[in-house]
Amino acid sequence: MKKLFTSVAFCAFVLFQSCTKEELTPQEPIATMPVNIANVVAAMKENFVLSGAKAILTTPADNDPSTNLTTLYMADAQGRIAPIIDNFEVKDVRVTTNGIYVLTNYGTTAFFVKFDNSWLELKEVGTYKGENDNGDLVFSNLAILNTKTLTVDRSQVLPATSYVHVNSGNLSLIVNANGNRLVNHVTRKGYDLPDCISKNENMASYNNNKMAIIGDCSAGEGTKRYFDMETGAYTTSNQLQLNHENLRLANGDLVALQLPYAYKYGGIEYTLTYLTAAGQVTAKSDIGLYLDDASVPSSRFKIGEPNKVLYSSDKYYLVKETDRVTLLDKTTLNKKGEVLVGFFEKMITVDGSLLYYSGSDDYGHTVSGVINLDTKQDVVLDTTNQFSNIQPL
Repeated sequence: MKKLFTSVAFCAFVLFQSCTKEELTPQEPIATMPVNIANVVAAMKENFVLSGAKAILTTPADNDPSTNLTTLYMADAQGRIAPIIDNFEVKDVRVTTNGIYVLTNYGTTAFFVKFDNSWLELKEVGTYKGENDNGDLVFSNLAILNTKTLTVDRSQVLPATSYVHVNSGNLSLIVNANGNRLVNHVTRKGYDLPDCISKNENMASYNNNKMAIIGDCSAGEGTKRYFDMETGAYTTSNQLQLNHENLRLANGDLVALQLPYAYKYGGIEYTLTYLTAAGQVTAKSDIGLYLDDASVPSSRFKIGEPNKVLYSSDKYYLVKETDRVTLLDKTTLNKKGEVLVGFFEKMITVDGSLLYYSGSDDYGHTVSGVINLDTKQDVVLDTTNQFSNIQPL
């Protein structure tokens, strides 16, 4: 991910420098436009400028959670938060290594905007499924966007009856009417899989795309297949109960939020598990991590979404529990502290040692800010807007 922050960045994003209420007041929007597709494209070409932006933010555009509509904002180095384009509603925004992906609320119109403000409208690519290890974007019909050249590779596009169920690194799990397949879409090497993969099943690549862990319902509930992408050989085990909440590490290992640890208060306690590139579980967290709304994992962890609960900082793994964020030591997975205790309905983003957050405290007050995880200093940035997403650039 492109880093425009420094270790002292935030008060939007110059952290710990003085910041007045006036600086945090939304400024005039860059552009105002009627809502129609021609004007959306025109406004993108003329006004979607990332120069000077330090973060991309979204706020709900309506009170209906089923629509997932948000308004797109940006924050600059002076702490000013303003709509990028007024009345510009989006369904999805992802900050990636080389730019940002934006799915608008205007038909299926999507864009990718590089940090130098060059951009491409994306057509007939399906839904966003992730970023691979080359920094390219993978879509549900297996179209691949080269984010450096702004070209779309359609040489592997799937027939209408097939789709990418989930993508992890360079590996794509493809589901179709004639059987399922696990493919390295960079090397184009792949293997057929059992037909009984559940629609809620997940997959994670590890060991630098040489291995994959995937459900194998033909071998019993909870059993996972550890798949060698070089030979096609596999083993089965139930030592790791995988969901989408996992982190692929630079050394090839995998850290996953495992379920279930135990049932508690009508929800589920999870635990954090470390899987080495060799396929061995070497550590588990010494505490249960309580998440409400987790009794139905298929709704809590939606296939294809980025992590919503599990994050990584310079020193810690972080788990967003119901009323706090728990810090776990990266080596032992033991608990090392808590932040945002008594903070509910929150979103968080982690960048280095900085934790950005927005939500409501135990008194119902809306608060958005940043915590330095090294010093535990908490800087409040906004007490008016509750942002549904904050993504540093």
